[in-house]
Amino acid sequence: MKVLLAEEKTNDQVNLKNYLNQDESLKLIEFDESFKQANPDIVILYEEYIDKHTLQKAKNMKQLLPDSKVILIYITPNKDQLLQGMLIGLDAVIPYDLFIKQSIETLRIVKAGATVFPFEVKNVVSEQLKEVVIDKKELFQEKIKQHGIHFTKREVDIAFLLMTNHNNHQIASKLFLGEGTVKNYISEIYNKLHIHNRSKTIEYLNKVFQSEEYFSKSDFL
Repeated sequence: MKVLLAEEKTNDQVNLKNYLNQDESLKLIEFDESFKQANPDIVILYEEYIDKHTLQKAKNMKQLLPDSKVILIYITPNKDQLLQGMLIGLDAVIPYDLFIKQSIETLRIVKAGATVFPFEVKNVVSEQLKEVVIDKKELFQEKIKQHGIHFTKREVDIAFLLMTNHNNHQIASKLFLGEGTVKNYISEIYNKLHIHNRSKTIEYLNKVFQSEEYFSKSDFL
């Protein structure tokens, strides 16, 4: 496996190079003018702290060597920048101490096409996705109010899931309700909308959600 350690300026970077040199399965490529012609399988960037400058260097390396996997190793975490590392297409962002413990295994799985990111990134992504879902439901609730539709909080929950093509069983599971209860709520939603057809109701709710202006329900009756 051909590995390029980008830059060898600091003692830590030199120590990392010496550590990797101990493994006979790795061929370390010199970071000189000819490194592009060597076509490394893996490029390792080692930085003490992840900031915008670090990510720009990593992004430049991805563009310079599009067929190589790029791993960013760091000492001090920064959750926001870790997430940015994922978004710019890095193949792995991993703490130095963890990389040292599992370096060869990490290199192999990244070369095979896996992506490796620390648990902090998973938490950040999870929280951001949760915020997006909450924002969408709040927007949905605001839109139906603008159209003169008066749903209870539970009806909003069910109408939102109905709009996103959840079946009754899925709605019941998500809201911890019985399927019979969900069915009753959906019947009440039909009554309030004066639309007694599931597909037409879903179509109408999506139209409301995506609308910029008021429109009549007559097209859905």
